Amino acid sequence: MSPTTVKQVSVVWDAYEATKDAHGICILTEWDEFKTLDYQRIYDNMQKPAFVFDGRNIANVDKLREIGFIVYSIGKPLDPWLKDLPAVA
Repeated sequence: MSPTTVKQVSVVWDAYEATKDAHGICILTEWDEFKTLDYQRIYDNMQKPAFVFDGRNIANVDKLREIGFIVYSIGKPLDPWLKDLPAVA
C-alpha cells in the first residue's frame, strides 16, 4: 500500500490541539514555547495514563509528575514507582 493512501499523521499548529486525546507527548526541541505551555490543560485533555518524553530536559519534571504525568526525561531518574517494573529494569 502506498504511504500516500494511509493517513497516519495529522499536522496541527496548536500544541493543545495536537495533544488532545493523545496518550503521550515527546518534547524534541528546547524552544521556549514548549517551556511555557499549560501542561495542566494538556493533561486534562489527554487520555490516561498520560506520558511525557522529554528529550531536551526543558520540562519541570516534578511539576509534571504533580499534575499526573508519567515522565521520562533524558538523564533524570524515573518515577520512583517505575524503577521496579521489569519492563524498565
